[in-house]
Amino acid sequence: MANQITEQEYLRLFKKYQAGKASQNEIELINGYQDEFENILQQPILQTQEDVATETRIKQRLQINIQPKKLSPGFSFKWAAALLIFSAAALYINHYTQKPAAEGAVVKNQKPLLQTVQPGSNKAILTLASGKQVSLDDAANGTITNQGSVEIKKLKDGSVKYDQVNADATTEITYNTITTPKGGQYQVALPDGTIVWLNAASSLKFPTAFTGSERRVELSGEVYFEVAKNKLKPFKVAFSNQVVEVLGTHFNISAYKDEDQSRTTLLEGSVRISKLNSSKLLIPGQQAISEAPADKFVLVTANLDEVMGWKNGLFVFKSKSIQSIMKQVARWYDIEVVYQGSLHNQVYGGQISKYSNINDLLTKLELTGTVHFKVDGRRVVVSD
Repeated sequence: MANQITEQEYLRLFKKYQAGKASQNEIELINGYQDEFENILQQPILQTQEDVATETRIKQRLQINIQPKKLSPGFSFKWAAALLIFSAAALYINHYTQKPAAEGAVVKNQKPLLQTVQPGSNKAILTLASGKQVSLDDAANGTITNQGSVEIKKLKDGSVKYDQVNADATTEITYNTITTPKGGQYQVALPDGTIVWLNAASSLKFPTAFTGSERRVELSGEVYFEVAKNKLKPFKVAFSNQVVEVLGTHFNISAYKDEDQSRTTLLEGSVRISKLNSSKLLIPGQQAISEAPADKFVLVTANLDEVMGWKNGLFVFKSKSIQSIMKQVARWYDIEVVYQGSLHNQVYGGQISKYSNINDLLTKLELTGTVHFKVDGRRVVVSD
């Protein structure tokens, strides 16, 4: 009988059971689904003492005997009080393991929430020193243009590279800006060999040649850097009244104007981040969080899977509000999001490919029973 019940049907019965309204036949059906439920609970989704205690109570109620398992420090869930443990577990399973819906499942047969919106892709606008704008996704491979001693080329993989073809030539310092729209991302190799990846709705301003005693760029949005080493010429990134200084390292900066916080995360090497009278030196795995207009930083241990999810082709959420999740979704799918009702007490976790149909993400979120979506063109209404 276990394979005849869908996840949504099980959730409905489990809620009924918790309320003390399940019939004997329904209780037997729930018990018959224990094997599948055990598989879900075996996943390393809990790590706090409170979460483990809650899991234990659920297991005892369903008379499940599972041996303790070492928990992964990389993943955890925290739920609002109203969210059922199994609801969150179902979301986790569908996200983290990409488990397909059971045959005949309600989710599989649902009318698609959104059919016309496609995921983002590699696209950006390059603004040259003259003000001329070049659509990089439309540009042909090969040389795009020359600026002084620098040749700008589009490579076969779609990225852009700045090559200094005459290192001895004296040239006027000019600036270029690369900008990704909503639904876009892009990779560019700067004149010094530093490679950067821009997330959706981001921009990077940089000189066409790094001269003088430093290499300085300016950003907004989110950008990941792999900085070419040069001990004699530090690399500096300016954003939101802050400056990150490095000699050669890998780090990610998220500084969207519609976010309350900016986050600088170090993956390897070391960086110094400064703001007004405050300065912090980060070590790998640390993240510096800053809130405007405060001049202080809070240092935390970063969840690198979550931080780097966007670059690795994933949405990765850990204890995120629906508002935080939908900001990322809106940037990548280029949609407008409107909220109705009270949605402040729920948090969600999981991962899914950002190249999936948006239906997959919205449907899995709806599986929790705590949020619903109504779609009108490129406008998505989120309600409880």
